Amino acid sequence: MLLEVKDLNVCWRDHKNEIQLLKDITFEVERNQCLGILGESGSGKSLTCGAINGLLDESFQVTGNAFFENQDLLTLKKEQRRKIRGKKIAMILQSPMTAFNPLFTIGGHIAETMCMHLQCSCKEALDQMAQVFQRVNLSNPKMIYAKYPHELSGGMLQRIMISIALSLQPSLIIADEPTTAIDYVSQKEVISELQMIREQSETSIIFISHDLSLLSHLADQIMVLNQGQMVEYGPAQDVIRSPKSEHTQHLIQTRRLLVQRFNHYMTNQHVS
Repeated sequence: MLLEVKDLNVCWRDHKNEIQLLKDITFEVERNQCLGILGESGSGKSLTCGAINGLLDESFQVTGNAFFENQDLLTLKKEQRRKIRGKKIAMILQSPMTAFNPLFTIGGHIAETMCMHLQCSCKEALDQMAQVFQRVNLSNPKMIYAKYPHELSGGMLQRIMISIALSLQPSLIIADEPTTAIDYVSQKEVISELQMIREQSETSIIFISHDLSLLSHLADQIMVLNQGQMVEYGPAQDVIRSPKSEHTQHLIQTRRLLVQRFNHYMTNQHVS
């Protein structure tokens, strides 16, 4: 087992209030497996992965266990977690426009990250990244390296972030809605790339999304969250075809209605 999360709880508190945001989240990720986390905005999808990866600040209290390669991530010191984060557990964040430091060029981001984790020279890091760029349909790497984040589109920044994650060859990739800021064609390319990485490197993936169609193509297991609680968990096709919880049934039915309305609209447009 690569990752085993048991009774994960997250509370936010200040000097007056305490609010429970996640309650008793439990799941597993095996090697070369993709877990899809499905839920509406605010359901706790990103918060779950942020808690596992040590990205929450001191106002959040995290309890439970998150065993990764037989180490409980929640008991490690910050420096130990930092060494694991990026190299062994890579994250593809949801908001590419805010994921990069605006004071550094893209080449600076790449060199700093890869040199720290791979112990290579800046030239080796940039040469390696140029090869990865080709796989995610990014051309002219030298031009990209010289740009600052605000000079590139959200879609390009998303693919750069994906490239950095792929180049580190981690054991686990946490992809937090990685296709949100990119067009449909690029979405298909990203999904194909993640599938290829799984096949070639046996990398496990946690794929966070509100899109059932994406999860149906990529996920082996699906966990459904609602208001910080797990309401469904099981093999992807079982969850999609025979959902047990009312909330999952609602999500699937809503998706079907949207598809039906879209198809009806497109058919009428074609006829007219």
